[in-house]
Amino acid sequence: MPRRHANVFTWWRLYMSLEGPPPMTRLVLDAHILYMNRDGGNCFVGVRRLAINTGLDKSTVAEHRALAIKLGWLMTSPVSRYSRSREVMTSVPDDLPTERSDELSGQAGQLLSGVPGRSSAALSGLTTAAVRFDRPNRPAGAGHTSYTSITYQDRRG
Repeated sequence: MPRRHANVFTWWRLYMSLEGPPPMTRLVLDAHILYMNRDGGNCFVGVRRLAINTGLDKSTVAEHRALAIKLGWLMTSPVSRYSRSREVMTSVPDDLPTERSDELSGQAGQLLSGVPGRSSAALSGLTTAAVRFDRPNRPAGAGHTSYTSITYQDRRG
């Protein structure tokens, strides 16, 4: 039985990993994300809408949606008596560890914060001297009209 996964961003990283489903099923899962909330639920999208979003045929979308449910990447709620459609929710197959992705996302911004002399700015290689704060001193010639030389009257027409 697949486990419910309550974070759509880590779920996306999991199904896009090497352990994820086949490519066409990933495309159908990507289309589901457009209609889910952050917790990976409240998704009541139909096969027709998913077919429009993916560019696939309805039967292909239905086949890969059923495959995603069978593999454990999606769960459906039982049909209620008040609604004709089922809610689709994120889930993770039993054989896939989820703790690894949650730990990685929590540690991503803190990777170099504990190392003396290193900061997150060192990751980009840019220093404050490499960033220019003043405007360049270039003359506006015949083919080089600057934005500041255009007045409101010129733009109006």
